[in-house]
Amino acid sequence: MLLHEISRSKIPSLHPVDQYTEYFTSLKDHEGVLRRSDYDPLDIPKLLPWLMVLDETHFRGAALHRFRFVGTRLCEILGKDLTGRSLNESIPSAELDYRLSEFDEVRSQRKQIYGRGGVPLPGREFVEIIRGVFPVARDGEDKVCQFHVVIAPVAVRIQEKLQAEKLAVLRA
Repeated sequence: MLLHEISRSKIPSLHPVDQYTEYFTSLKDHEGVLRRSDYDPLDIPKLLPWLMVLDETHFRGAALHRFRFVGTRLCEILGKDLTGRSLNESIPSAELDYRLSEFDEVRSQRKQIYGRGGVPLPGREFVEIIRGVFPVARDGEDKVCQFHVVIAPVAVRIQEKLQAEKLAVLRA
């Protein structure tokens, strides 16, 4: 396992994971999840290059994860574009078990989790990142059906913080 779990307090201010956490917190419901209809990518254009969206479906009792969207900066970090590919075919099996247990935790506890460490892909381990995983559900459904994952190198900062006024409007 290249990533180890960290607390929110260990994420530097203005890091993309910090910024997305602010956005997520402003929109999550009382159950701790973001509803897909509340999420608007136009609210967070500076974070999109650092965002990946994974859809979760089930087949014969097993959870399957497919990359719906992978931001441009993540493609650079990963050395490839994973859009449309399954998680199972994209990361080494040793890391896959850890990622799936991480998704299980986010889904069952309905909370975001954070990690720090090297990119879990062969040849990319030298890139030290901070990562956040966030639960997303459809309107009117209880089941988490998507994960928003924000990943960026430790040193990255987004200089324009989401405006408090805008977050207040988003909450309303």
